Amino acid sequence: MKHKLTQVPSVMLQPGVKLKPAFPPTAEMPQIVIQQDDRHQVAQTTVFPANAIAQLMITKPNGQSAGATGTFIGPRTLLTAGHAVFIRDAANVGFALGISVIPGRAGAAVMPFGFKAATAVYAPPAWTDNGDVDNDYGLVFLSEDFAPATFSVVATSDAELNNLAVTISGYPVDKEFGTQWFAAREIQSVTPTQLLYDIDTFEGQSGSAVYSGVAGGGAAALGVHRFGAATGNLATRITAAIKADLDARIV
Repeated sequence: MKHKLTQVPSVMLQPGVKLKPAFPPTAEMPQIVIQQDDRHQVAQTTVFPANAIAQLMITKPNGQSAGATGTFIGPRTLLTAGHAVFIRDAANVGFALGISVIPGRAGAAVMPFGFKAATAVYAPPAWTDNGDVDNDYGLVFLSEDFAPATFSVVATSDAELNNLAVTISGYPVDKEFGTQWFAAREIQSVTPTQLLYDIDTFEGQSGSAVYSGVAGGGAAALGVHRFGAATGNLATRITAAIKADLDARIV
């Protein structure tokens, strides 16, 4: 079931304000740069796939602001992390109060497509009720079409995923405010519910699609970037069940 957002003013759109992570990192849940930082700034955010990737400016249940990343998978639907829309901090549990969506942002004052306030969000009960990390995914909904471009969502086999080169692009808080950064490497290992990789990320990139290119110039989201562990960074894998859940909700 969608959760309707209350009407909260758009947050953190002004220059010079540092975002807090959407999900505070801990020893078990960092988002890490692994040895040398291999991330590169996206130079042209108005072209695909960068224009389908949005900075999410979040008002948490306690009124604090945070940042995450979302990817358009429908004209008015973005895929992101469950913990970006339903926060599970120790003393701050609940749905976000408000989210601003800024596709293709390229700096504090550079919003080539403008921004819109989300009207509703969704995260599966396994995340909202139990904090099940294997179901740490969510959706952000807008009231009207806004996507400059969209990704497809694909559930694929272990054999196709193992050693597949994938990309993560998003809005890390350790870089210049509002700029989009990407890195690409092969998937290191696959479980029934997770993807593990040594792609560099940082807080603010929660919810970024783990994606690969497809025939015809499109891009397919294969996972949702979540957080890290000592062995690398992790994504919620798009399984057949998750894909079916997303497909039923995309607008």
